[in-house]
This record gives sequence, structure tokens and C-alpha cells, in this order.
Amino acid sequence: MACSWEPCSWDVVRPSLGWQCGEPRDVPSVLAPIAAADLCNFAVPRDAPTKLPVPRARPEPDIAFRPRAPTPEQALRAAAERDDAAAVLRLARAVDDVDARSGDGATALHAASEANALRAATALARTLRADVDARDGFGRTPLFAAAVLGHRGVVEALLAAGADADARDRQGRSPFWAACAVRHLDVAASLARAGARVDARDAAGARALDHAEALGHADVVAFLRAQGAAAGVDT
Repeated sequence: MACSWEPCSWDVVRPSLGWQCGEPRDVPSVLAPIAAADLCNFAVPRDAPTKLPVPRARPEPDIAFRPRAPTPEQALRAAAERDDAAAVLRLARAVDDVDARSGDGATALHAASEANALRAATALARTLRADVDARDGFGRTPLFAAAVLGHRGVVEALLAAGADADARDRQGRSPFWAACAVRHLDVAASLARAGARVDARDAAGARALDHAEALGHADVVAFLRAQGAAAGVDT
């Protein structure tokens, strides 16, 4: 039978092994590395197609992707974050609840407090009567969010609107405790003047004074002692 294959580099190996052209043989294991390295040199049959079929292109979608418009609640939160009080007052008329929660449980007032958006926070707390003690998924109020970030103006605005100075998060920490932990002593002083407990303990039993002494924050220790914090006091 005539060979239907073009000559290839295996034609050099076949005669030495006694193979006949076109005769099927298993490649000996000793030649496996040669076979693996020579796979790219094998010739193709004469009657093999010279071109492979070209895959069809995917059709273009009929409708282009368009981002989804924000909900009224999302628009209100965005306006609060950028401290746009006029937009906050306008958008509040389109929402069912000015205290609507986001995925993490935060309200628009949380967003304004975190962003140091004083005008928006005041509009929400005083004009729109938003819940100043609303808690997010971590149990933190807008006052806590402003205190831990050092936003004194927002802290004082929330206190003036009736925010609870001792509202604790899920770890038992108050806004005063948190402000002292991050050394925002001006914020802590405002909270102390509003009646925050300076010796309150967190869920682990530690006071702000204990935390400051453990970290060697001498300025915080001096501040807390001046505010009346003392050893052995349990509240």
C-alpha cells in the first residue's frame, strides 16, 4: 500500500527500527521524549484540509448596557455625603423614610456624619427630624461615627439635636471611649461637657483610661484624669 504521508523526521527513525512506511507501530518508551519533542514536525496527510473553519462572530447585543438609576434613598445618601443640604431637603420629599438603611444598616445621617458634612447633618437632624440615635450594623450611631473620625462640628450639632452621648456600639464602646482611643481630645471634651461618662467600660471591662495607659498615651491619660477618671471606678 502506498504511503499517504509526506516525509517527516520520523522517516529517519523508521529504517533503523525495521519499520515500513505506512506501517502502524507504537513508539517505544525510550523514544517517548523524542516523540514528544517531534510532534510539531509531523507532516499532515495530502488530503487534509488546508484551512480550518472560522468560528462565527458573536452578534452584537441589541440593547447597549445602561447603568441603573439610583433609588431616591441612594440619591439622598449621596447628597448627604457631599454636604449638599439643599439637595437633601429636596430629595427627602421623594423617599418614604428619611432613615432608610443601606446594606450596612447606615442611614443618610450616618453618611453625613462620616463625611464631616455639617450642613447636611444639620438639615437631616434638625429640619427633617432624622433619628439621631439610629444604629448601623455595628450598633454605632451617627454620633459615634463623627466622634471616632474627629468631626467636632458634627458631634456638637448632633448633641444639640438630642443625640445620646453614651450610646454604645456592639462592643460596648461609647462615642467618648472611641474618641479617647483615637486621641481626638477636643471631641472627647465636647462629649464630656454634654454629660458623657468618662469612666464607662466596654464589653471587655476596659475603660478609656485603661486603654490609654496600656498604649502609653500620656496626653489622653492626663486628659481623662482631669475629667475625673479614677482607678477602681466601675460604671
